[in-house]
Amino acid sequence: CSMKVILLVSILFLVIAPYGRQMGDYQSSWGGKHADVLGISSLLPDFIADPVEEYEAQPTIPDRVEGFFFEGEFPLFPWLCFPLVGFWVGRIIGRHRGRLSIIGCFLIIAGFLSAYLSSLTPGHEINNVLLTPLSFYPDTTAMIFVQLGLCLVAFSGLQCFDGNQEVSIKYEKIFSWSSLLSKYSLTIYVVHHFILLWPLWIMGYVQGDREMYYANAATAGFGLFAGIILLIVLYKIIQFWDTKSGKYSFEWL
Repeated sequence: CSMKVILLVSILFLVIAPYGRQMGDYQSSWGGKHADVLGISSLLPDFIADPVEEYEAQPTIPDRVEGFFFEGEFPLFPWLCFPLVGFWVGRIIGRHRGRLSIIGCFLIIAGFLSAYLSSLTPGHEINNVLLTPLSFYPDTTAMIFVQLGLCLVAFSGLQCFDGNQEVSIKYEKIFSWSSLLSKYSLTIYVVHHFILLWPLWIMGYVQGDREMYYANAATAGFGLFAGIILLIVLYKIIQFWDTKSGKYSFEWL
């Protein structure tokens, strides 16, 4: 498939997403409104926003379908543009590292500029097509520009290190560690949801309220410490798993 076609389709996913959200009632599934973000909004009003509640769709087939395509946590529109752009990057990164890093920087600037200009626009909407605040739910155009830009810059930088034999030897352990985690990134992503959420849900369910401990079971400091420990433990497990050819991992499937 032509790389130009892949890029065009990825752009279509990006552009169609806000129109799809406008056709529905996106805000109602996320608590009815978006709110300021502590620490940032006081410095840059209307620059960034978060929904006031977690996603909760009505238990009907049309609402579920709408959530799957446009309104859920990771709907097809716009999220499918990321793997499509990844196919394009994978084809050219070996030949055009410098060009990709420039494009990445341009996208980052475009994303922040979009959010800033949106904050200056009276009555700006979270579901606008171009001038939008930074938001992860929904993944607004400004946020997608920043995300894609950071990915391109990171990939280009890592590719430069990987192609430098002296650097590769000097930081061999770091490269080995990061390569193994990257190899099983999908498995880690899926498993961490079970580890983080299911114990909290089970403890809450036993006490009569499944959401009782959700997002408030520990302090931020303890959460960071537990995350580091979890990453170390998962690495050791995956290291052993890799000696068995990664059989039954999500990548193997």
